[in-house]
Amino acid sequence: GVHNREKPFDTRTIIPNLFDRLFVAPHHCSYHLGHHAFMTIPCYNLKEFHKELIKSPIVREKGHFTPGFIGLLKEFPYSVEETKEHEMKTGLTFTQNMPTT
Repeated sequence: GVHNREKPFDTRTIIPNLFDRLFVAPHHCSYHLGHHAFMTIPCYNLKEFHKELIKSPIVREKGHFTPGFIGLLKEFPYSVEETKEHEMKTGLTFTQNMPTT
């Protein structure tokens, strides 16, 4: 999740590439912001709903969008120090339950 953000912006949407769509998230489950905003939307409509959501300036400003699952891996810090620096820079919280060693 994306901590320190109000609902439904406390999650991220991963914009999948072809590989992601075929092997990682074939049912549009990566469109998490739309799913959290309106949980009753069927998974097969989430991509189209995402297109409508991002027309909103508030969604574009407050939403967290990541290009592909490789992009998601790149967002994760590698050490506790790097995590704390990332938190200071972005205002996001990763270390709530992270060990200190």
